Amino acid sequence: MMTQLMRTALKTAFADAKDANPGLLLQRGWANFTQQKSADEAGSKTEHIERICAIPASSLYANAYNRWLQSTSSTNFCRLVLKVDNRLLIGLSGGGALETGCSLSHNHGMPYIPGSSIKGAVRAWAEAALSEHKPLFAELFGAKDSSSAALLEFYDAWWVPQSAPGQLNNKPFVQDIVTTHHTDYYQGKGAAPSDLDSPVPNALVAVQGSFVVVVGTVPDYAPLVKNLLQKALAANGVGAKTASGYGYFSADDKRTKALEQQANLAQVADLPPEQQQDMRLRHELQAMSEEALALMFSKNRNQTKARPDFEQLLAFVKTEYSSLISGWPQKSPNFVKAYKFLKNNSGSDD
Repeated sequence: MMTQLMRTALKTAFADAKDANPGLLLQRGWANFTQQKSADEAGSKTEHIERICAIPASSLYANAYNRWLQSTSSTNFCRLVLKVDNRLLIGLSGGGALETGCSLSHNHGMPYIPGSSIKGAVRAWAEAALSEHKPLFAELFGAKDSSSAALLEFYDAWWVPQSAPGQLNNKPFVQDIVTTHHTDYYQGKGAAPSDLDSPVPNALVAVQGSFVVVVGTVPDYAPLVKNLLQKALAANGVGAKTASGYGYFSADDKRTKALEQQANLAQVADLPPEQQQDMRLRHELQAMSEEALALMFSKNRNQTKARPDFEQLLAFVKTEYSSLISGWPQKSPNFVKAYKFLKNNSGSDD
């Protein structure tokens, strides 16, 4: 017996749409339901999910994603790109005729991770990790017996365009299968589970690729917040079936670095012209190790002196890194040479 789930006129419209909103297809797009206990039923549902998984992120979503990055590029936001290690099942219990769901943005039909889910995972991990630093934990996440607001504000994580693995890297969805055993037993029909029961494969919509996680905070706490995010989502995961390996994340360093560069450019552009050079130097030097900084004024001092901004660089380093430089005479020869170079304000240290 087949049950029609939408009006005939809509069936035609849905059938002809090659790039329909995946959220609309998932919640309202399955045209017919059959009660046949055969491969036909599974095939009908599976084919519909395959259609959803074939839809790539649109250019409209890419534009919206870029606007979101621009609006969160200030120092009041901590941003980190994390990639799904295996697959992610998020919003699995969402309603609909398919009896499976996925957290999808209403406007674009692209997957997202609710900020509340991220906050719950990070808070649970941090509560144990910061057990000996309860005042800090209360400041970050708020205290139950206090009226003070939490310092951290978690936003929904957006899926990063072109981040899925493989050649079809702009398609966030991938079909997954969960096989149910002993269906009569779980449906309360009284039958005891048996190894002779037939397994019933159930198609699901899983997500692959990377997400940009955004947390509102103060600049001084950004390194701590990034550390909490990375460790919590790597250790505890988020979403459904984490016990089976779903929903775990690792750092996407390449995309995170690109985000930081974009934010740095945005911050520099907002400054008065006289402050822009100092900000550019600050970003350049912050990305360097202490050893690389010493090499700049020792082995590589000739290249450094040839820079058009050498005078500004010299003044900036002597001002901003004075406490660090004061310990260089007790280190290796390159550090000693760099210290003499900066002290003399010239290269006459031989």
